[in-house]
Amino acid sequence: MESLIALALLGGVGWLGFRMIAGTGQFFRSWNNPVYHPPAPTRRELQQQEELLRRLYRQMQEAILHLDREPDPDFRRAASAAQQARAVPPDFRQRQYHRFRPLLVQHFQSCLRRGTSRDILIASLTELVEAMGMPGFEADYIRQEVDRTTGNVPPIPTGGDAVQDFQAQLLQVQEEHTQRVEAIRGLASIDEEIRNQLLEAEERRFQQALFGRE
Repeated sequence: MESLIALALLGGVGWLGFRMIAGTGQFFRSWNNPVYHPPAPTRRELQQQEELLRRLYRQMQEAILHLDREPDPDFRRAASAAQQARAVPPDFRQRQYHRFRPLLVQHFQSCLRRGTSRDILIASLTELVEAMGMPGFEADYIRQEVDRTTGNVPPIPTGGDAVQDFQAQLLQVQEEHTQRVEAIRGLASIDEEIRNQLLEAEERRFQQALFGRE
C-alpha cells in the first residue's frame, strides 16, 4: 500500500514538474519572439506625408487649370496627375471636380474643334473624373452637355418605325437613369452633400432627356 502511495506521489510530482518546465519554455518562447508592433510615425514623418499630399493636390489642380493653356489635346495629362493624387482624401478631389467642371466642358469643346477624336476625349475624360473620385458616367454627362450646346444631337426618327424607335429610346433613357441612380447611391467614398448633388444632377439630366428641358 505504501509503495502504491509513493508511486502516486512520485507521478504527481513528475506531472507538476513537466507542467512547470512546459510553462517556462512557453514563457521564454514568448519573451524571445514578442509580437511586433510597428512604431508610430514621428512628427517629421507626418509632416512629410502631409506635404506630399499637398504637392500632389496642387499638381492635379495645375494640370486641370492648364488644360487650355498648353493646350492639351485631350484629358490624359490631367488624368495622370489626378491618378497620382489618389492618396488625397476623396472628398477633396470630388470638390475640385465640381469646381473645375465648367473647365472640363470648355476643354471638351475646344478639343473637338481642334479635331481630337471623340473616343479619345471620352476615354481620357472618364479616367480623369474617376481619378477625382467621381463615377465614370459623369464624363458622359459632360459629353451630352457639349452635344447640346454644339447642336450635335441624334436626329428625330421618321417613317413607319418612328413609334418603335421612340419607345426604344424612352426605355433606354429610363434604364440608364435607374442604373445611374443606383450607382450614385452605392458610392461608398463620397459624403451625403455630394451624393445629393449628383442625384439632383441626374434627375435634371433625366428630365432633359425625356422632355428636352429641365
